[in-house]
Amino acid sequence: MTWFLACAEFDAPVDTCDPREMASGEARAKRVACEDELVPGGEGREGDWLIENAVARFVVRDGYASLTQIGEVGGTLVDAAVPGGIDLLMELLPSAARDGIEAVTGQGYAELRAGDLVYHLDADRPYLHVGTPGLVDGWLVPRPGAERAGLAMRYDTSFLALDADTVAGDDSRSPTAPGQIAVTGLRGVALDPSALWTEPLEIDAPGLDSVAVRVGGRLVDRVPVVDGVATSSAPVEATLAGEAAGCDIHGLDIVACASLRVEAVDEDGRPLPVTVRFRSAEFPLPEGGGAAPLGTTAGEVGIWAGPAYSAWAGHYAGRDTDVAVTLSRALPAAVDWPAPGALFPSGGLVLASLAAEAAPDADHGRYSRDLYHALYAQGFGAAVVIADGELPVHSRDPHDRVEVQLGSRAGGDTWAWPYSSSTKRAGHGASDVQGFGALDRMALVRGGSSTDRYTIVTPSWVAAALAEAEPWAWAPRPDAIWLDHAADVDVYAQLLDLWLDIAPVGPATWVRYLGAPGDVAYEAGLRERQHAAGNGPYVALAIDESEGGDPLPARLRIDVAAPGWMGLDSVSLVTSEGTERHAVPRSGYLVVPAPRAHWAFARVDGACADPGCGEAAWAVSPPVWLDPPG
Repeated sequence: MTWFLACAEFDAPVDTCDPREMASGEARAKRVACEDELVPGGEGREGDWLIENAVARFVVRDGYASLTQIGEVGGTLVDAAVPGGIDLLMELLPSAARDGIEAVTGQGYAELRAGDLVYHLDADRPYLHVGTPGLVDGWLVPRPGAERAGLAMRYDTSFLALDADTVAGDDSRSPTAPGQIAVTGLRGVALDPSALWTEPLEIDAPGLDSVAVRVGGRLVDRVPVVDGVATSSAPVEATLAGEAAGCDIHGLDIVACASLRVEAVDEDGRPLPVTVRFRSAEFPLPEGGGAAPLGTTAGEVGIWAGPAYSAWAGHYAGRDTDVAVTLSRALPAAVDWPAPGALFPSGGLVLASLAAEAAPDADHGRYSRDLYHALYAQGFGAAVVIADGELPVHSRDPHDRVEVQLGSRAGGDTWAWPYSSSTKRAGHGASDVQGFGALDRMALVRGGSSTDRYTIVTPSWVAAALAEAEPWAWAPRPDAIWLDHAADVDVYAQLLDLWLDIAPVGPATWVRYLGAPGDVAYEAGLRERQHAAGNGPYVALAIDESEGGDPLPARLRIDVAAPGWMGLDSVSLVTSEGTERHAVPRSGYLVVPAPRAHWAFARVDGACADPGCGEAAWAVSPPVWLDPPG
C-alpha cells in the first residue's frame, strides 16, 4: 500500500497528558500519557499509543506484548471507538513485523509506524488504514458482548467494520486481509467510499437479520439490520441478499418463514433447556423451549436435553408448528441424604465439558456465550473453557446456568485450570512452549510441582512423554488423561500397566459431588475420582463394602445409568489380566467377584451417544487398585 504524505511532518509529543477531543481537520498520534486519554471500556493502558481524529479513536498496544496472544509482540490494534463511545474491539493482529513504534502527525493526517506496519488516519474520516507489505493473515478478536455479523460488529449505538478480502463466516477469530477498519455512530456500518464504492446507503430490510454484500459471488461484507434498516457502502457492481434464519428470501424480500415452537418440560413439569436437531443443524433453546427457525423444508426432527433424559422424535411439515414435549430423566440430578441403597448416595451429579473451546482459538471461533448456550441445551452444568496458547474471551447470558472455569492449553495436548491474572504465570493463557518437550511443557502449564492446577494430557502427549522417560520419573505427573474416543481407552490401560495412577476424562464427564452444587464441589468430585469419562453414559466401579477380603477385596460393584435411546449392550470389567463382559443389569448395578489383578476399571458400551446416533456410546470409570503399586 502506497501513502502520499505531506511534506511537513513532525513527531507528536509523547509525554504530555492532553485528553481533549479533536476538532474538525485535526488528527494526531501520540503515546498515551494518562488514563483520561484512553477509550472507555477498552484494553488500552498508559504507555500504549493513541491515534485519533474528530470522528474516530484507536489505541495500539505498545511493543512489549500482544493483548490476547502468548509470545506475540505488540503493535496490535486493541481499541476502536467513536469519541465519547466505548470500545468495540478486543484485538486486531496484523501479520507483519511490528517492532519499534513511532508516532507521526502531519498536515491533515496521523500515523503510527511499527516495523513493516503503518496505521494511517486522515482527519475527519472514520477509516484507519492498515498498511503492510503483503498483509494476508490478520486475526480479528471482537469485544465480548458485541453483536457480530461477518466482519461487522455492533455494541450499544456504535458500529465497527473491517474491509477485508477474506470473510470466514461468523468465526469470532476470523482470518482477514484488512485494508482498513472503520468505526461509526450510525445505525449501520459504512466502508470507505472510493471510485468503486457508493456513498453510504440506507437499505430498508424489515424482518431481516443482516444483508450480505457480494461481488462476483464472493462475500465482501455482512451488514447487521437495526430497526429494519441496514446502512452501508457497497461496490457499484455488488449484489445484496437478505439473510434471516428460517426464511426463504428473494433479494431483500422475505418470501416465507417457518419455525418449530417448542415447549419442553421434565416429568415433574419443570422447564428444560433443549436442543432441536434438524437436517444436520442444531438449535439450542433456553429453559422451557422457544422457537427454532427450521424454515420451509419438511423433514424429521429430534429434541433432546442431553444424555440424562429421554429424547423426542417427530416429523416437521415445513410450516409454523407447535409441539409440547415431556422428557423423563434417566440419571438422578440429586438424592436426599440419607438414602440407603441409592445409586448416588449424597449431593448430586453434574455433566461437565472439560475441553470446551472458545475464541480466540485456532480451531474454534465461537463466542463463549454461544458456547455456553449450546452446552446448557445439551445437559451440561459445568465447563472448563480453553483456547490454544491463550486465555479464552469470557462472556455469558444469565439464563445459561453453566458453572464455568477458564483454563489454558499448550501445544494442543496439555491444559490446566484455574487461570491466573498474572501474565508472568502459566495460568494466564498457556505458556509459550515452542522448543519444550512433553514433560517440560506439562510442568510449565501446571505452573510447577507445588501448584494445585488440575492438569490434563492427551494420548499424543503420553506417546511423546514415554519417549522421554518412564512414568515413574514424570515430575510433576498429570492428573488426568483425555479420552477423545473409545479407542483412546487402550492408552489409559497402558498407563495403568505402567503403574501410573491416573484418572480418565472425556467429552462428557459425569461428576458426582457432595453438598451444594458449584465449581468447588465439582472439582472436588474430579480430584476424588467420583466421576465417569465418556460421551454420555454413566458407569462407576467400587469395592463392595458388604464383604471384605484379605489381602484383596472379595467383590466389586459396577453401577450403570443411561437413557434407553443409548441402547447399552454390555458392561465390562477391564483388569490387568483381561476383560470380563457382562449383560447390562436391569437393576442398574451388578456385583462381581474381584479378580486376582493389580488394577481394574469398569466400562460400558452402547449403540448411540446421541439421538442422531452419530457415534457409539461409551464410558469408563477411574481405576480401582486391587494390588496397589508400592
